[in-house]
Amino acid sequence: MDLRYPVAPQAHLILSRLIAHGFEAYLVGGSVRDQVLGRPITDLDITTSASTAEVLALFHDHKTSRIGERLGTIGIHVQSSWIEVTTYRIDSASSNARHPDSVTFTTSLVEDLKRRDFTINALVMDQSGRVLDPLDGMADLQAKRITAIGNPDDRFKEDALRILRALRFGAQLGFSIDHATGEALLRHQALLDTLPVERIRAELDKLIRSDSLETIFYPYFSVLSRVLAISPQGLAGFEHFEGFELKLLTLLEHLSPQAIHHELLRLKYPKRLAAQLAKLASVRNATASTSIAIKHLLREIGVDGVNLILTYQDVHGITGIDPELTAQVMAQDPVVTLNRLAINGHDLMALGIQGKTIQTILDRLLEAVIEETLPNEANVLLKAARAFLDEKG
Repeated sequence: MDLRYPVAPQAHLILSRLIAHGFEAYLVGGSVRDQVLGRPITDLDITTSASTAEVLALFHDHKTSRIGERLGTIGIHVQSSWIEVTTYRIDSASSNARHPDSVTFTTSLVEDLKRRDFTINALVMDQSGRVLDPLDGMADLQAKRITAIGNPDDRFKEDALRILRALRFGAQLGFSIDHATGEALLRHQALLDTLPVERIRAELDKLIRSDSLETIFYPYFSVLSRVLAISPQGLAGFEHFEGFELKLLTLLEHLSPQAIHHELLRLKYPKRLAAQLAKLASVRNATASTSIAIKHLLREIGVDGVNLILTYQDVHGITGIDPELTAQVMAQDPVVTLNRLAINGHDLMALGIQGKTIQTILDRLLEAVIEETLPNEANVLLKAARAFLDEKG
């Protein structure tokens, strides 16, 4: 049966123009793989026999990017999308396990495909939607298997990030890793130490968001723990979480809040995320069975944070925060932040209060409102502010 798949209009435009001018051109890589698997398609990549100069000349009427021109890649902007068009090439060996030392352009599609990482990423699709499979990637797709192209030792020495990519594809797709590929992956895991942390983090993000991390977690734990401070117990409950924060918190649940903060900064995650995860970790075992305790928790980590911890505790079987009472308290929309107080810093300045004393008094007033010893009424709070000032004076 001649099975054909739909080709995205913007890709078809590029393919058709290249072919009409006598060049070979195919969609390649992840978009073809995901098309066959029925998964959402993100990036579209095209491989072609045309040189970069020929591609630029053919698409002079489109916005183009020449950032990757040295490696044979031209970006073309079509219908609000950027599509990378790369000339067939052969990569040399790599002395840094990151980039080829040199590239040689070729007219052979098969030679171009041989430089790629895994067989499932070496499928190509022509302009009619027909899939070509020179390296038997379809067999691996059907077997749900990740197999390196050619000699797996060579593939991982060419680019150490492929070690994490193999695990990521396994976790995303629920695939196993071919025995020889897995053995090579384990042999060369030390190469990961040579990679910039930003490249590692980008793969970790995708891996942590995967649906089937358990397929590769234990067989390749030594590799995962090399790049992220996880423990073997970190997978417990992991599959029940959808959000990135709780998945990451679960993987790092054996660490202290301070250690989590340090680990995320080491991986150059945003400081805000590192602080958020550390804060969540500090209250992951919190108990709150009174409305006042719940309001204090809301002040500390906010509504979103409390909802995250409720989910975390439910999955991990922790008896801590009362979920029903929390829902009741949230429904009342309690005052738990300074911007909800009936008075503000300007009101205190009008009383002659200045400097850091303003913040100190506002914090005390908010505490009193949360503790329900004062109502959130302007005249009452101003009177209390005067009393606090007199007390300090």
